Parts: sequence; structure tokens; C-alpha cells
Amino acid sequence: MAKFVSILIWGVVIIGCAVVGMSMFRVTYFSGADRVYYASQQFIAKLTSGDVIEQGFIILVVGVVIWLVISATQRSI
Repeated sequence: MAKFVSILIWGVVIIGCAVVGMSMFRVTYFSGADRVYYASQQFIAKLTSGDVIEQGFIILVVGVVIWLVISATQRSI
């Protein structure tokens, strides 16, 4: 059970990092507001890159918090 939860937590952290990384790439690669908006609508369907980056950081923080809780409970048992 602990191994499954560990793999799940790592998956959440990796997905959070990927979302943030792709959003940062989109902001830096596409120059101009029109191109960023078009890329946002085509690839992620969000209006702003900031929304997507914020969601990525939330996913990342949730993964880290769950990892900390699980590791603390495993050490106390």
C-alpha cells in the first residue's frame, strides 16, 4: 500500500512540474499577446498563462503536502 501511495504522490508532483514547465515555455516561446492567447486556446484552453501556472503550483504543493503527511505517519508507526 505504501509503495502505491508513493508512486501516486510522485505522479502528482511530476504532473505539477510538467504543467508549470509547459506554461513557462508557452510564455517564453510565443512572443506577443495575440500569439500567447492563441497558443493558450489551442493547447490548454485557458485564457491566461497565469491561471495555468497557478494551477500547476497548486498541484505541486498538494503533492508535497501529501508526501509530508504520509512520511510523517510512516515514521510514527
